[in-house]
Amino acid sequence: QKGGEIFNIMAVWTSKATPPGKDYRQLHDALAQIDVAKWVRQHPTLVLGDFNQSAKYKSDGWKMLKELTDGLGLVSAYHQFFDEKFGKETRPTHFHQGKEGKPFHLDYCFLPKEWIPMIERVKVGSYSKWGQVSDHVPLTVDLKFP
Repeated sequence: QKGGEIFNIMAVWTSKATPPGKDYRQLHDALAQIDVAKWVRQHPTLVLGDFNQSAKYKSDGWKMLKELTDGLGLVSAYHQFFDEKFGKETRPTHFHQGKEGKPFHLDYCFLPKEWIPMIERVKVGSYSKWGQVSDHVPLTVDLKFP
């Protein structure tokens, strides 16, 4: 809860423990276990974290993820703020095998499209600062509630 605003947060981390290229199924399977549409309609909802999915991958996972979030009325804060298309991100959030030369955008913060005007800032950490700590860098979204 922020002020008088009550909202849901769903943290996501899909693991490589599933068959190769099927990481995205974990989120879809989890959402199938609950009536996610009812839950999202109950309160505004943020779905954020490491989705292990990129529009640059040659799989249907990204299309399924976009269909799911679009259907729930959720948008990517990063893509809204920077006005970039999926698969054309200029600020990577992941460096495969910890290598700066293997960048991808895998981390997202999906929020209700009605919240777009509340996005004050989106920041992506740098490899130079975070590369020794993790193969991911932070994605920070600042919102200003009325």
